[in-house]
Amino acid sequence: MTPYIVQRKINKLYYIYLLKLITQAIHERQISSISLDFDLLKWHVLRSISGNLTYGVGSLRPSIVLETNHAQKLLIKLHIRA
Repeated sequence: MTPYIVQRKINKLYYIYLLKLITQAIHERQISSISLDFDLLKWHVLRSISGNLTYGVGSLRPSIVLETNHAQKLLIKLHIRA
């Protein structure tokens, strides 16, 4: 395998591991929402977190909403319901 492919696989393993840690923290701390400034990378990460929350023991019902704040800045909100 080329070094690029090896590094890509390593990065994916870290990404999956960190998603599991974030999901675990959401469960343990009973976080009900996460709000971030809109960015495509942040959108992708929140969708991945949302997907991980819907599966497994104690699965939750997340939803992602786009909103604007008082300064007309676009926000991404992840709402989490038990």
